[in-house]
Amino acid sequence: MTDSARITGWEFSNNRVRVAIEADSLTTVTITDGAAGLEDAGASRIPQTTQRVWGGETTIVTMPVATAFDGHVVGVAIGDTGVRLSTDMQQGEDPLQYFGGTSGLFSGIGITILTSLLGAWYVLRKEETGVTKA
Repeated sequence: MTDSARITGWEFSNNRVRVAIEADSLTTVTITDGAAGLEDAGASRIPQTTQRVWGGETTIVTMPVATAFDGHVVGVAIGDTGVRLSTDMQQGEDPLQYFGGTSGLFSGIGITILTSLLGAWYVLRKEETGVTKA
């Protein structure tokens, strides 16, 4: 992650994350739960933990994490540098489901355009002298 600190491994298990950080000098590591509140509406408090890692050793930082879309995600920051660690996540609900899905939405758009063109063609066809004043 930085010249003096790096992630040597991580593991998600039992709704917890364990991140192994190796540092050459005293370093502060912050881990933030990126899945907290993703499946809930409204404001959510984002849990995080900050820990010092002493130089010359590897420290394992552990914290509980939330589950969202059957997976986990955390952000790990050391100084100005950050990375995201995650497991596989299931795709959420289709945001276009209320319009009949993607195909239903685009079908509706196509029908709207087609009827507009047919309406314009009909008006211009029936108008004998054309449009004289708008």
